[in-house]
Amino acid sequence: MLKNKPGCTAGIGFADIVDIEHLRELLTNFNRLTGISAAIIRPDGDVDISISWQDVCTKFHRVCDKTRARCIESDQYINARVQDSDYIEYRCKNGLWDIASPIVVDGYHYATLFIGQFFYADDFIDIAYFEEQAETFGFDKQEYIKAIKKVPVFERSYVKDILDYLLQLVSFISELGFSNKKLMNEIKEREEIEQALEISEKRYRFLVESMNDGFLLLDSNGRVDYCNEKFSRMIGFPKSEIVSRHFSLFCGANDCFSCKEEGMCEALKNTVEKSLISKDGEEIPVLLSPSDELSLSSGFEGISVVVTDLSARLYKEHMRLQTARRQRDSIFKEVNHRIKNNLHGIMAILRSADRDKDDPFEVINRSASQVESIAKVFDLRCRDNMKVSVTKLLGSLCSSVSGYAGEVVVQEDHKDCICVYLADEEAVPIALIFNELITNGMKHLTGVYENNVSLKVLNLFMEGVYMVEFRNMGVLSENFNFLSGEGCGDGLDLIKSLLPKDNCKFNIAHINNEVVVQLSMKKPVISLEKK
Repeated sequence: MLKNKPGCTAGIGFADIVDIEHLRELLTNFNRLTGISAAIIRPDGDVDISISWQDVCTKFHRVCDKTRARCIESDQYINARVQDSDYIEYRCKNGLWDIASPIVVDGYHYATLFIGQFFYADDFIDIAYFEEQAETFGFDKQEYIKAIKKVPVFERSYVKDILDYLLQLVSFISELGFSNKKLMNEIKEREEIEQALEISEKRYRFLVESMNDGFLLLDSNGRVDYCNEKFSRMIGFPKSEIVSRHFSLFCGANDCFSCKEEGMCEALKNTVEKSLISKDGEEIPVLLSPSDELSLSSGFEGISVVVTDLSARLYKEHMRLQTARRQRDSIFKEVNHRIKNNLHGIMAILRSADRDKDDPFEVINRSASQVESIAKVFDLRCRDNMKVSVTKLLGSLCSSVSGYAGEVVVQEDHKDCICVYLADEEAVPIALIFNELITNGMKHLTGVYENNVSLKVLNLFMEGVYMVEFRNMGVLSENFNFLSGEGCGDGLDLIKSLLPKDNCKFNIAHINNEVVVQLSMKKPVISLEKK
């Protein structure tokens, strides 16, 4: 059974497997020897070869519309049946014999071999019939009968032998041509595959060789089948000294492992950190990232391993730890220094307390308040990345005393987008100053404001100067002079000793039954940051 009736192998026609000109020459010579006309016609009806068709066909039957219709009918009859038979013989309505046999190669119908326009020896050639046909179709009777008499006459056995011979010859040539064509196609496909593989291998090698990490192919016994240039440079050995050697030979003494018993695929199941030894004896920390087990068409069985050099990363980590240790030590020293200084300050505060006062609890409470103000500075530093906000410090100090002798109101009159911080070395002294002003203001009240407000604290910021203003109902002694110290109590004396020498101004006055204290600060006592 034919693999396809109307066509041929996809993409291959009869002219692709046979040298048409060479076959035409063979059929021409065969016609000279036997007198039999031959033709080769494709399944779609196109004629590849036509040798010595009879004059009665070319000059009469194929020229007249009515007789040509008979020829076409004959062709259609043969084409409809030739694919299902070894050969078809058919006497057309014009009175001549045609025989057709399919040319089948590899089960496909490529073309049809025709021999024809002859009479059999046992046929009765009725000249009167042909004369009548000439009159019917308007042929020149004399020339038409002359052409009829030129039609060859053959024995049936002779025609059968000729057909078998021609079919074997054409089929042999076709089979040979098809085999050659198929071989050429296979060679071309193989070349294309090899070319594609070569391109793929080049791309693969380019990717592997351009990797930032080392790359290895290890066979199932642990021997290096391939390594990229990065791995070669990493351990300092040329590729020729790496390939074919066991991978464990390049591992550190503590990281050496045997792959002979369990196989490399078992030994390197998961990503693991190891150390390799370079040619110079240097230990190199690496991360080994194995693939799943490979089984390639080339016969290779094993795994691929990506080797990441951890030296730079570990060095960075070491340097980061060193920096962190230095920062820790620096902070530790700074904290110790500050604690020591503030402890000395606390001792000085306690020593400066009036020993002759009748009420020792007042001395203790005052000292406790001062120590608490120092503690608030350290609390703010811990909460705000080692910085002390002026507004947060004031709010914390005021909230500590609010409610004992009335309320303390803190108001801000500066841009919300600006944060004001105290310099590290001034934070504790300023906190003690704020504490003295708040506690003294609450202690020496002569009255309160509306809503039981005892003390008003206002923050102002203008032209680079930050001012904190304290107001309370109270009086100053008649001979009060802050600069000379006359009329000042212990609190104001302490404030005077704590005030920064530069970039800080202190002013105190009695205005309309109010004691107004203004503390003005600017850089570097304070620093400004945008929120």
